Amino acid sequence: MKSSSPLGKGHVPGFGVPTKPTFHGVPAPDQEPIKANLSTSQDEVLRKAGLANVYDNGGEELVAAAGSTKEHSDVVAPAVESAGDVGRQVVCLDVALLDASPYQPRLTIEPERLKELALSISSNGGLNNPIIVRPKANGRFEVVCGHRRWAAVETILGENKIDALVRDLTDARARVLAALDNHDEDLTDYEYGRAYRDLLDAGAVKTQTELCLQMGIGNALAHRRLSYTYLPAPVRLMLDENPKLIGVAVVSGFARLTKDGRGDLVLEAAKKIAAGEVSQERALAWAEFAEQRINQEEISVELALEEARQGSKLATSTPKAEPALEPLSVGDRVIAKSAFKAKGRRLVLDFEDAKDGADLFAAFKEFLKQRENAS
Repeated sequence: MKSSSPLGKGHVPGFGVPTKPTFHGVPAPDQEPIKANLSTSQDEVLRKAGLANVYDNGGEELVAAAGSTKEHSDVVAPAVESAGDVGRQVVCLDVALLDASPYQPRLTIEPERLKELALSISSNGGLNNPIIVRPKANGRFEVVCGHRRWAAVETILGENKIDALVRDLTDARARVLAALDNHDEDLTDYEYGRAYRDLLDAGAVKTQTELCLQMGIGNALAHRRLSYTYLPAPVRLMLDENPKLIGVAVVSGFARLTKDGRGDLVLEAAKKIAAGEVSQERALAWAEFAEQRINQEEISVELALEEARQGSKLATSTPKAEPALEPLSVGDRVIAKSAFKAKGRRLVLDFEDAKDGADLFAAFKEFLKQRENAS
């Protein structure tokens, strides 16, 4: 599996020593790919295409879209439009003026994928699509869409300028666009889940149905990805470091255990997965089986956790056989088979005839009423 490095947390294997210029803790490689030819500005490209009017604003050129929507325009609008978006300007920005978005869902960058992206940008002579930024009050710009493109241009290609589409966006809109921008990227399901929860909690989308419509996904997938946000806090911290630790195929089971008060089992299972001792599927099977044993009072929570910590073989087999059902008779007629379970706390009755069950239940309620009156 390819190694990943958390954004802003040290150097990434394959990127040389961390004495090189870095981008959020990711050092540049010893050898740069072919440098991109960015001598032709975005302004010039638009001018030649007849799609822009260029104005001199104190030495800074601002390109205003001229209303044409010809397909060959290099200005590509985001996937979702909003009547609330105001400013729309394409500029060539100094990368030193850029800040990462607080709504960026990506937790890690895979070095090899970033190198591939840089090579693609270089081969195409620059960005096909500008990044999307919004202006900040301090004169800097927040990158809403295109964090990987920004990293590739600055860190790998060593450029100090980048084409950017400037948009005046609300916080809610920036959240949605940040999530949408990564939907065709290689995000993990955990990263998607965090982004979806952020959209819902911030009110950027009102319901899960609206979330699905905005993201273009089904309700079942949205539900499974949101399940990550119900895991115990220590497990989510582990996922922040390794977003692939728990896959979407098993997360719903771990979330259900957490909601049922068995977060301790989920944490122990996650530790076993992180240590490479068991697969995700086997860890979930152990946690579910341990829960069953605890509920049936066959084992304490402490003992179940101690077994796991001591490296005992994780028991995931079928529980021991249930107590045998004994005949329950009225006179000479057997009306049901019965058994006490859970150390006498549960009575099981399996009736031959449903009418016998109804009659016995009615008689039982009458017995309880008479007992109450007698007391």
